[in-house]
Amino acid sequence: MAEDLTILHSDRTMPHRAYWEHAALELIYLEDSYVFGIEECAGELVFEMEFVLREEHPLYEPPKPSDQYCFRKGRLVFRDVKEVKWLERRDVGSWDATGQRDFGNIDALHQDDHGWFQLEGDWGKVDVRAEGVEVRF
Repeated sequence: MAEDLTILHSDRTMPHRAYWEHAALELIYLEDSYVFGIEECAGELVFEMEFVLREEHPLYEPPKPSDQYCFRKGRLVFRDVKEVKWLERRDVGSWDATGQRDFGNIDALHQDDHGWFQLEGDWGKVDVRAEGVEVRF
């Protein structure tokens, strides 16, 4: 497989890994998962989420008749954050049928070889230098 290139946190082009190449994210489908909030706190950048689980995920259950996917609420946590650079930040969102504010999806999440993660969605674009990323249910 050819190595993809992207621009991260500067004008340099660097090799990167797609989110599904991370053990914590390989059984989650981010493009149809929902962001309900974003919080920066004590060494962490946290995305409150409703994740779409792939069938191979240990918490997967068949979707409800009204749903296309198996959804599970949780948090996408960037831990031991060293630096956060907001390239764009948008306060967009809509309200779902339950009254929960929805900021859209994470359309892209990549990591370079220097500990930088780049995320993008309707809510904005951010570069995060962190030790790692994990999913907490």
